[in-house]
Amino acid sequence: MRKVAAPARSMRKSARQARAQETVKTIVLAAARILKTDGVRSLTTNHIARTAGVSVGSLYQYFPNKEAILVALIREQLQRDDDHFGHVVLAQQGDLRAGIRAITRELCVYQNTVAPLLTELLPLLSPLEQTRFVEERFLEMTRTFEAFLLRFEAELRPELRDAARRQRALWISAHALRATLNQALSEPGLLLDPTFQEEVATLTIGYFVAPPLPA
Repeated sequence: MRKVAAPARSMRKSARQARAQETVKTIVLAAARILKTDGVRSLTTNHIARTAGVSVGSLYQYFPNKEAILVALIREQLQRDDDHFGHVVLAQQGDLRAGIRAITRELCVYQNTVAPLLTELLPLLSPLEQTRFVEERFLEMTRTFEAFLLRFEAELRPELRDAARRQRALWISAHALRATLNQALSEPGLLLDPTFQEEVATLTIGYFVAPPLPA
């Protein structure tokens, strides 16, 4: 009898886990809808619970406070963006210069679209959570870009084929690019300007790509 009951208990546990995951997803989606339609000031746990169709008590079973819901919401948004960025990087099959141009355009579009939302949401989190989000994403995108560069290793500046030297170059360029794109937010439309995108790409190409051999 015990051998028969064990799978049944496991199935009930799986069903509970599935329902819990669905409830969490519903709550996070409700928070996203409120942000989109009513703004940050309307984002309260009571409002989120009503929109999600759950009781406040049920909400607190999964999230201890509003910040925890925001953390889940931002993580979901960033994961979608990181997945999209990864697909863009993987799709680059031409030469290194063309790939850098395509990735630069994607980064500019992302900064123009998502950064304003994060600028609104991140201040609602604790300083520790803010720092964690920014640094985690920064490191993830840097690793993705390094993997892209290694696919075109033969086109890199010769000294960047050394791992330690390449890591230092990535650190410098990533911080410079982040500062440039953040500053560009202050000028409406600049991030979507093809001339701006080309200048940023040219800077990156000049830093990483070996110059053409003389004729």
